[in-house]
Amino acid sequence: MATASTPGLDGKRAEAQPEVRRIAEDFDRASRAVRIPRFDRLRYWLRFIALAHRGTQTFSATHDAVYEDGRLLRGYTRALERINRRLEALPPQAEPVQIPVFLASELGPADLALLTRMRIPFVLRGAARHLPAMGWTLEQLEAGWGECVGPINQARDEPSPDLDRPTKAHHYYDFRMGTLAEVAESIRTGGKARFVVAEDIMHVDGGRLREDLDLEHWEAISGWDKNQHHWLRSRLYLGKLFSAQLLVQPEHAYSLWHTEAGDNYFVLTRGRKRWTLAHPTYSAAMRPRVKKTTNYTGSNIDLRESDEVLERRGFRGYLSIPKVQAEIEAGDMLRIPSFWWHTVETLPGSYTLASSLRVESGFSLVAPGLLAMRLLDKQTHAMMRSYEQEGRISDALIGQPRKSRSVAAD
Repeated sequence: MATASTPGLDGKRAEAQPEVRRIAEDFDRASRAVRIPRFDRLRYWLRFIALAHRGTQTFSATHDAVYEDGRLLRGYTRALERINRRLEALPPQAEPVQIPVFLASELGPADLALLTRMRIPFVLRGAARHLPAMGWTLEQLEAGWGECVGPINQARDEPSPDLDRPTKAHHYYDFRMGTLAEVAESIRTGGKARFVVAEDIMHVDGGRLREDLDLEHWEAISGWDKNQHHWLRSRLYLGKLFSAQLLVQPEHAYSLWHTEAGDNYFVLTRGRKRWTLAHPTYSAAMRPRVKKTTNYTGSNIDLRESDEVLERRGFRGYLSIPKVQAEIEAGDMLRIPSFWWHTVETLPGSYTLASSLRVESGFSLVAPGLLAMRLLDKQTHAMMRSYEQEGRISDALIGQPRKSRSVAAD
């Protein structure tokens, strides 16, 4: 953790602190310590885009995101395995690198601008402690919003006992629409039901839950308070907070590895979570599920399994890439930059309440294939039209509840 005594968010320093810059640069190097040739990565993304947009997906009882055999699938597989063979020749990585953690009062605007430009994750310890949202409890939310309907994930949230192939996605994702009261009752009785991306509930009662999060406070951190006055950045909505989603999860809840477009400012108001991230340059090592939509790109790798099990499932290349990690507690904010892979564990001791604040990050070439696909994604276009016309998006536009690939191809 940085320890310099400096002005807080209202400070007027014109340049970032040297210590903050040093911490950020050291972390950036460590998060990309394993080199993958640029041409191999470019070839991989070109094959990914071609397969996603022109390949024919088919249902498989044993694997997710299966495509019919042909030139597109074979080209993608060659590009994927070329990178993974290179990684498999390297030793497994040691312990995860720690994500930079700063006290909220330590960073001024120039520091935050530097961290944002560098597109690295960071934790602001205590950045949310002043918010009314810190008073949220399961009982309070149930009393005020218990009848509100949202997407409930009720999957059993654990890997398959069959170790000879990757675990299918339905072990982690099984969505249906239901009420917050159902989630609350499940948590009280030790069940698995959880809200993980509930947007519509945040707009009920005049957006009361959004008010509790003080969205303008986060737009000062994301840079929108300045960008909205810039002729170009304002048109690109850089730093604009366009979505706030409610998360209500039981103890030991787990989110499988995935990546998304746009920055995520994750605000935790109750409980503790452990986040593990990987740089987008290692996307091929995550063996992502290939699909057209880019709101959520997932992997079937389960962090909780041992290296021996992961290697048996076919994920040896993944073991050689750098991972970064942070534990956050109530009152903290974690910034996850666009397209960074992440997986999340809810630590023992309490259920968790949180909000995922989605911020427009602009163009980033760290994952050029996903960026290109986002520009071609009709679902993304529909979300942006909705936001421009109505000032909000919805659960339906996010793609909830998701249709399981374990039932049929989508």
